[in-house]
Amino acid sequence: MSADTNQSPVTQDKYNFGFDSYIDSLETVIRKHLYSDNSTKSLVIGLHAQWGSGKTHLLEGIEQCVNHKNSEESIVIPVIFNAWRFEKEEHLIIPLLKSLYWKLDQKAQEEAQKSNKVKDTLKNTFELVKLSFFPIIQSIEKIKFLGLELNNPTKEIRQNIKKYEENREKNKFKQQKLSYESIYFDIVNQISEAAQKNGVKFLFLIDDIDRCLPENSLRMLETMKLFLDIPHCAFVMAIDKEVLELAIKHRYKEYIKEGQSIPITASEYMEKIVTLPFSFPTIKQEDMKQFIKNKYKTIRDKDIPNDILEAIQECVPLNPRKMIRTLELLNLKSILHSGEDERVLLIIALIELFLPQLDREIKRDIEQNKTDNILKEFCNQNSCVENIDECLQNDNQMSQKLKKILQEYKNSRNDFKLNKLINIIVGDDLLQKILSFLVGNKNAREN
Repeated sequence: MSADTNQSPVTQDKYNFGFDSYIDSLETVIRKHLYSDNSTKSLVIGLHAQWGSGKTHLLEGIEQCVNHKNSEESIVIPVIFNAWRFEKEEHLIIPLLKSLYWKLDQKAQEEAQKSNKVKDTLKNTFELVKLSFFPIIQSIEKIKFLGLELNNPTKEIRQNIKKYEENREKNKFKQQKLSYESIYFDIVNQISEAAQKNGVKFLFLIDDIDRCLPENSLRMLETMKLFLDIPHCAFVMAIDKEVLELAIKHRYKEYIKEGQSIPITASEYMEKIVTLPFSFPTIKQEDMKQFIKNKYKTIRDKDIPNDILEAIQECVPLNPRKMIRTLELLNLKSILHSGEDERVLLIIALIELFLPQLDREIKRDIEQNKTDNILKEFCNQNSCVENIDECLQNDNQMSQKLKKILQEYKNSRNDFKLNKLINIIVGDDLLQKILSFLVGNKNAREN
């Protein structure tokens, strides 16, 4: 562990999105809180941004920054926890504690060959965690974990485990719930004791809650709330507020059916949990342009053509995950159809990714050998894109198929630039090339 807390790690923002200042600032706030007189109160930071916009990247940057700035006098253990992977886990405490255990074990092994205060501190903390947490895990899972023989659990833990076992056998829900809550309380005390006794602080970086199904995302958050008051700990929770809003609407769908307003909004819900909200910064156009260039060269082993770069930048939202999906699909199509006009392949890829209803209708028309493909009508509606609601209501000449396509686009949350796509197809005279490629591809399959 480095004792130099002034030098920033050059790799903490590996995509060069300009996140370094945010990473450094968040790390400073977290460490200052954990080693202040106010550390008996937990710090919960809400990292709010759209799905796929780089929240995971920022969490990984915070983890690297924390590790880089650790010293003998200031040891913070960052634990990344992917909530989505444990969406169906009945007791979320199990994977959370395992994640903490594995990280402490890893850090202790990293320092094992060194002769310093950090090694002894981590070893003592690891032993305390091992002896305190795993009796609880065993009591719930009924398995031996990593072959460990777990000895000497505290008297309180033994008593609560016994109560939990008895109540579970009797199948008395209320008593079981009380006993289980007591176990949670013991865990909170043990984590706090480990942090206070050895001077090691814990930072939980919780990711991908917004990838859970709506009915599960709130349950995950409510389970997390049990841990968010642990003294000497800090939490960073990455979540898309729009997804949370959908989850709340799902929870209170009966209110909506009856025409009543829902009891709580996403902002109000997060306000009860988060002490420091942080809205994710928008990635700059120039930074995203360089990201596209680098990613394309990594995938294709060559520089990206200017017309392809411009088309991607104009159409695709400033979202790293959407950019990567676009580039990966373009690469696959380029391999499958070597020698084909890459602009044609890109347009087809964009339609598949961002306009699935249009994609289905185009392919259906091709399979039925229709000469008047829906794509032609679509490309004649550029003026309608700016006023979709008005067109859907008043344009009697528009086919029902196209209305359905535009309605799907209107309801989507992907910020895809539909008018830019039409401009590229029409301006570069690609319409007939696209249809000819699709027809030729169909004929090739049939032969």
